[in-house]
Amino acid sequence: MDKYFILILIVLVGLGCTNEKPAEGHWHLERTYIVMPELTIGTDYSTEFYNKQSLTAISLALLDIEENHATWNKGVNGYDGLPVYFDMEVGKLNLELGEDFHEEFKFKLRKDTLELVDVKNELVFKGYQCLDSCCDKQKEHFLHNNLIIDLPIEKGTSQSEKYKLDRVLESRIYLSSRINSLMTHCSTSSRISTDRFFCTAENIPLIVEKEKKRLFEQYEEKITFSIYADKNADMKTIASIMEQFRQSGIQKVYLALREDTDLSKEFKIRLRTLDTNINLNATDDISLKEWLND
Repeated sequence: MDKYFILILIVLVGLGCTNEKPAEGHWHLERTYIVMPELTIGTDYSTEFYNKQSLTAISLALLDIEENHATWNKGVNGYDGLPVYFDMEVGKLNLELGEDFHEEFKFKLRKDTLELVDVKNELVFKGYQCLDSCCDKQKEHFLHNNLIIDLPIEKGTSQSEKYKLDRVLESRIYLSSRINSLMTHCSTSSRISTDRFFCTAENIPLIVEKEKKRLFEQYEEKITFSIYADKNADMKTIASIMEQFRQSGIQKVYLALREDTDLSKEFKIRLRTLDTNINLNATDDISLKEWLND
């Protein structure tokens, strides 16, 4: 009797955890991590800084699996994502993070749950297959941003154009009063962020200088600067950003809007060109959404 029980147990474990390739489709991967102190331009990255650990939070990654390949974080921040390769014989998933570095996971399937473990067999990601109805493509686009952003809807398309910028040459400034962290909550004033750091309007000249140094000289004139502001962001802060761009010699910036689409299916950015000489002095007490609707 004991032999039959053991045999049944082995079969059940084998069914519950297999090395079959995960099902095709869209997966949300959750990762638990420790929230670090707020990163700002000019931060002193000492040991003391990194020891200031705070609440445990959940971070998401995206995994899109198609017939012959898969993509990691497709569409996040407007990038195409990173290629993922499955080694079916040994049950490994390889994530390419550049020419000289890649990250390797072992994967396990437990019914409809995908688990990714590192070389120490420690759980790194737990994934759930997500149908269109459970997704918000705008939230996925800004998944790794410091701020929570809901772009204003472009009512008519005559004053804007479809997003056609080279993402590598585009420098983004984000603006919202909602912080994407468990450390802080919504504030009454708008916060400014780049792709990596919180900053202030006064940091814009430094950002412009650093962006120009980031690329080869022949690409300097091709850099574009864009503002991705939450629809409730205050125009007073936007006016300050525009003034700093003007003083830095930038003649135009793009303001990001979105098309009025079903966000569970698609998120489409539109860009409105703004001259940095525009007079925004009379907009102190209104939001971006209100200014656009005037």
